[in-house]
Amino acid sequence: MRSRVCFAPVTERPAPTTPLLDAFSTTFRVTQELGWLGLDRLLAFGFTSRDGIPESVETIRPDWLGSALQDAFPGVRVAGIEYLGGHSGTTTRARLRVDYATAPPGVPETIFVKLTPPDTGTRLFNGLMQLGRTEVDFYRDIRACVPILAPNAFCGRAARHGPRFVLLLDDLTTAGARFATIDAPISLDDVKNVMRLFGRLHASQWESPRLETEWRWLRSFERNRNLPLERWISARSNAPCIERYADILPKEVRECSGLIHVHRNALERYWSAGPRTLIHGDSHVGNMFFCEDEVGLLDWQVVQRGQGIRDVGYFLMNSVDVEMRRGHERELVELYVGTLRSRGVPDAELDPDLLWDRYRSQSLYVWIASSVTASMARLQPDEVKRRALVRASAALLDHDAFALLDSIAKA
Repeated sequence: MRSRVCFAPVTERPAPTTPLLDAFSTTFRVTQELGWLGLDRLLAFGFTSRDGIPESVETIRPDWLGSALQDAFPGVRVAGIEYLGGHSGTTTRARLRVDYATAPPGVPETIFVKLTPPDTGTRLFNGLMQLGRTEVDFYRDIRACVPILAPNAFCGRAARHGPRFVLLLDDLTTAGARFATIDAPISLDDVKNVMRLFGRLHASQWESPRLETEWRWLRSFERNRNLPLERWISARSNAPCIERYADILPKEVRECSGLIHVHRNALERYWSAGPRTLIHGDSHVGNMFFCEDEVGLLDWQVVQRGQGIRDVGYFLMNSVDVEMRRGHERELVELYVGTLRSRGVPDAELDPDLLWDRYRSQSLYVWIASSVTASMARLQPDEVKRRALVRASAALLDHDAFALLDSIAKA
């Protein structure tokens, strides 16, 4: 077993200009987005739908829905809508039962709707991260090109500025889809099917020219206007997370996790090295659905160009029970690599030692994601935050991640 070494004191800080530049950039982005949000609220007064985008589920009318479905089902006319329930998080989600006056073949009896959330703070976050626009763009440009299970979109629209968007999607519950959550056990068979899913997804766009041409809008290290914002948020989430959850965090994690933010730029460069592909970017089990022996992916709000191992590491270290991950980790990563190989990815691009180190490094990203979520009061219930932090901490220690971080920073 490798020795546990923290290579620098937690008081170490990034280069003097980085926090200032990140703070300035963050302030500018927040101010800009608040301006768009304020203008959006002002223009929304007295309107139920602008730019073809409803303000809320309650303002969706039969005439609007019929118009929105025309491209997918020409000639359709909607007579009535019944609200079947929903909830709001980073987006508003709802199911609608539709009564048709004119029903072309194939029109769905129920539709799943995603909309801008009503809460101002969540709208601001959605706009800053461009979550709605990114998912609309995925369904417009990419969905038809990925050979995996994912919902189909009947309509997708996003405002030019600000957070407003709408998506009309398949209602997967009518197809018998099974959903999971991070706080429920997942079987080893399901985990293996997820590895095969990632292999098919990543192989389909492995170093594809599309990533640099028609899909150039995809977020990447080179094109991520939010990187200063992400660095700023994650760096300032670390201490509150450690203070709030010190009772479940190992000493080494409490003492050394600050180094992740000290060396964040080096990590981002390491994570940006090729070969790269299309990745989901938020591959926890709550963004998946299960249909018999197949797995599908939901919520493409942070789809991006990157190393495929990001999806693999984030899923295994965040969504799988620690003991199951420890017992089957190598086997599962090898299953993923074998699927890539069977789909035509060259052996020269699947160096096992390099891939394993890149996989190990994803434990550092899992900590970033888990600590940011844990520091924000309303993103997840406390028990979910605790489970995620326990899994992230175990992954950091199991993979000697701070020693790896030191070598990445010195490279």
